[in-house]
Amino acid sequence: MRSNSHRTLSTPWTIIAAIAIIAAIPSCAVLETEPRQDTRRSSDPAYGRTQPTIAKVFSVSSEDTRTSLNGTSVTFSKGEAISIYDGTANRKYTADGSGSSVTFSGSVSATATEFYALTPYSSSTTFRKSGATVIAYSKLPSTQEATSGSFATGTNIAAAKTGSAGNFTFQNMMSLAKLTLKSSNLDGHKITSIKMTAATPLAGDVKITFGETCSASAGSSTVNSVILTHSNGSAFSDGTYYFVLLPGNAGSIILEFSDSEGNIATKTASLKSGFEAGVIKNLGTVKGLSWKKDPNIPGGWLELPSYSKSSIGSTTTSSLSDLYYLQHSSGQRNYTALYDPEMFASYWVAYPLCSSHSGSATNKNWSFNPDVPKDKQTNLVSGSYGVEISTENYSSNLYSRGHQIPAADRDGSSGMLAQTYYVTNSTPQIQNGFNGGIWSDLENAVRNVASKTDTVYVITGAAFRTKGGSEEISTITNKQDSKTIPVPNYYWKALLKVSWSGNRVTAAKAIGFWMPHADLKGKSYANYAVSVKTIESYTGLDIFANLPDTIESEAENNSNWQTFQNF
Repeated sequence: MRSNSHRTLSTPWTIIAAIAIIAAIPSCAVLETEPRQDTRRSSDPAYGRTQPTIAKVFSVSSEDTRTSLNGTSVTFSKGEAISIYDGTANRKYTADGSGSSVTFSGSVSATATEFYALTPYSSSTTFRKSGATVIAYSKLPSTQEATSGSFATGTNIAAAKTGSAGNFTFQNMMSLAKLTLKSSNLDGHKITSIKMTAATPLAGDVKITFGETCSASAGSSTVNSVILTHSNGSAFSDGTYYFVLLPGNAGSIILEFSDSEGNIATKTASLKSGFEAGVIKNLGTVKGLSWKKDPNIPGGWLELPSYSKSSIGSTTTSSLSDLYYLQHSSGQRNYTALYDPEMFASYWVAYPLCSSHSGSATNKNWSFNPDVPKDKQTNLVSGSYGVEISTENYSSNLYSRGHQIPAADRDGSSGMLAQTYYVTNSTPQIQNGFNGGIWSDLENAVRNVASKTDTVYVITGAAFRTKGGSEEISTITNKQDSKTIPVPNYYWKALLKVSWSGNRVTAAKAIGFWMPHADLKGKSYANYAVSVKTIESYTGLDIFANLPDTIESEAENNSNWQTFQNF
């Protein structure tokens, strides 16, 4: 990982990098720490430059960390790219080979006299020059691929500046936090994700200012958490794992560990110093976790659906390129949602409901979701969408802030209620004849069922098109921020009840409701009961995917509301 060392001017161009590993948590803290290690280096690998023509080849070699960790050595991969800004454009330079010494090929302006380099390359990275100052705008992802012994590809941002006859000395702009996992400390739990949360920004937009020494700061849209996980959902192996983070004084952090059985364990640690650019902060070896085990989950939380972008792609006009998988908790699990900032809506919100969860909505203060960049949300904090609609049944009304998980399904004393007032939990709903009528009646009916049983697992969804359909999607303009908001054509619910023998599901019954988003004044929700299988055919989702296969099919074929209530 690069240090913030000053660049030097000589020929050929060079990259200098350094690592500092700091044991950030004292021996009495929640994590077992490792002794302080200081391995700063100052090797000067060659970075060659061709004659001042448009085409140039830069030779790069380094013994220190830049793109990925191999012990304390850097490795380059064939096809890997960096950005070079020549005052006119973001130029892509690509590695011709692999190893610790490779060449990068590309082209720059023949008249350029100063060059600004950024790694990793991204076509969305922008550079702006004002006088003698150049600023680059890049992005650090908040969900990062867990990589044993290293960090996620394309996350460790570094920058350099040079004149036409000078040297590149890359400086690390990001901080790394190192965590060690040993299965012998985990009591048989297989960790599938680790979430770090702090009071300060950890990821999102990054603003990089080029100067004698380069500096990085949080951009306009950031988040306060970073998740390490495997994209294929597999468990972590023993080894060391690295978060790539925005530098800053976090003060304290919360680490949340999830295992393959849906259990969660958390640790809180106070940091003696902040996350520093060019420094690896060693958080130590994970040990002594107290898991909150839900014994009623066979292979995962029962309320969670399974989805793929290909399966839901035809139900929306979104590109599905920027989905947020949100898991909210407040001492216990609250709800999970799949949020799409292109549609300003969650395709589904899933949660367990029992009588102890329900309460009165005493706190009605809407807020932005801290786990989603603010600019990817629509402003519903000070009021509803506020757009007039007109139908043949009534002439003047407003779209209300329709809760996906109802506020009345959560008790305000636990802190769970406030999370239902995140704007990511809202979609525009016709108030008279829908949100304040049939939909509210259905929500009350579900709470009544939950009051008579242990748990009802609920999934609420907003749909824009049926799978493979071509329904026209209308939009409204939110008067709070002038953003264009798509209006769902359908709303749906899926409900599940189960019977247990110990930790084993012995029987289950499900029911679904599928409603057109329209004025349904005077209609009964019972008329819109369908099987969960029917909803799956409309949405492309695998609903209640964690039910045992031998029970799932029979449970999801039921379409009789009375049969479900009597189960």
